[in-house]
Amino acid sequence: MTQTGIKKVSKKRLFAVSLISIALLAFLLWYIGIDSIITVISTADPRYLALALIVEPFILLVRAHRWKLIVANLGYPKLGLKKASLLYLTGLYGGSFTPSKLGDLLRAYLLARDSDSSVRVPAGKAVFSIVLDRVFDVISLITIVLVGVPLFFVGSLAEFQYILLIGIIMAGLLIGLSFLLFSERYGEKVINIFATPILKMIGGVFKERQRDTTSKIFDQFSESVSTFRDKKVFLVGVYLYSLAIWISTCGQAYLVLAALQPNLPNVLHFITIFPLSMFAALVPVTISGLGTREAAMVVIMSIIGVNAVTAFILSITFAFVSLWIPAICGGIYVTVRSIEKIGE
Repeated sequence: MTQTGIKKVSKKRLFAVSLISIALLAFLLWYIGIDSIITVISTADPRYLALALIVEPFILLVRAHRWKLIVANLGYPKLGLKKASLLYLTGLYGGSFTPSKLGDLLRAYLLARDSDSSVRVPAGKAVFSIVLDRVFDVISLITIVLVGVPLFFVGSLAEFQYILLIGIIMAGLLIGLSFLLFSERYGEKVINIFATPILKMIGGVFKERQRDTTSKIFDQFSESVSTFRDKKVFLVGVYLYSLAIWISTCGQAYLVLAALQPNLPNVLHFITIFPLSMFAALVPVTISGLGTREAAMVVIMSIIGVNAVTAFILSITFAFVSLWIPAICGGIYVTVRSIEKIGE
């Protein structure tokens, strides 16, 4: 978020989640052994790492394009791919130091405060675009796991029964919530229950009177939901688009794994279970999933024969390629934009 928004986040909470991240990483380093990590890194194949880095800008552009489409269908088609990509990077920058990547809402803030009036989007609608963008990510990850496990782990379904059960429950909840959200009868009630706390927090970020701002944002968010009620074909298209994005992202992670070990697991098996580690990053107990993601990766990758050392390095390296490098670029953009505003 902005500096004002970040100050509103409890310092105690940030301190606590930082400690959890450090504790988890320290435990994993102790459990795995720093010597083992150095050995794997020293034998890594830089060619595959280079390929993973080359792929990243294209994946980012496609993600930004998906968000641009969502914003355009809200009635604001003037957002260009270049601006959308830069704002997407700022979201990664904000999300890199907040629990559950809540800092991604920095995208909404900057879009709502853009100096170009033809690009500027009302705050509530900007927030809705981020929420919908993230919902498609979660639904796509669940789909990959639910479809992949029965197809590619037929002989091991007993081992995955709990994963399947959790996945089915999550999918059912998300689908049910989506239907309720976009229904005329229950849509506003769902927003009242689930979205109001977030919208109140966001209302404090936008520098107007708290009550008026929250009310406006709520109305704009509700209007956005109404706008998409009749865009079912578009929503299905974005869902399929999101699936393609995440399959490509899993392929990128497979390239990182290829750099770390010569004997690779079946690529379809890898793509099926890799999303599970991404869910761990959404648990709001660490900074941007740091620690929980690595612990989950160590456990999950053991299912397909990847040892703990390689899984740990895979998680850190993939985060470096797909999150931290883009986040640094986003931070540079935010800094330059702030300096330009000071000079105006």
